[in-house]
Amino acid sequence: MRRIIMVIAATIMASGLAGAGVAHAGSDRHTTGSVEQAVVQEVSKQDVGVLAVAQNGLCEVGEVCLFYNAGCSGSLADFSSFIPDFAGYRFLSPGSGQGQAVKNNAASARNRDAVWIARIHYNENYGSVYDDVLPGNASSCRNLVNTLNDNASLAWRQ
Repeated sequence: MRRIIMVIAATIMASGLAGAGVAHAGSDRHTTGSVEQAVVQEVSKQDVGVLAVAQNGLCEVGEVCLFYNAGCSGSLADFSSFIPDFAGYRFLSPGSGQGQAVKNNAASARNRDAVWIARIHYNENYGSVYDDVLPGNASSCRNLVNTLNDNASLAWRQ
């Protein structure tokens, strides 16, 4: 997977899609939003050894988990990569909200990545207001404020 992403990144760079004014990896995804940067950041996230199994209903190391209820309770959905649109994703684990759509239904989040900040956006494609969920551990939890039950995409940043 990492090799495929690196090839895609190299192809984007060689094709001339890398334009002036595009921010470098690790900068604020909220203000740039370029496909090139998303690929470069995804390569970087993969390079640090994130091998969690997304969308298996478990909140594993390297993932951000969105919860149906406040206080990181109820059913969860787990993600380890950029998600430009939560449409089609469901809360998977047992608990209140299991089977419900993730989009516009998450109330809290836990970031189990050790380095990357998970940014939950109000709009698709990483747009509008957002909530940052800082890197943490199994016991850290954050209730969403700006995107409470109005969440549409997920980006990662350093």
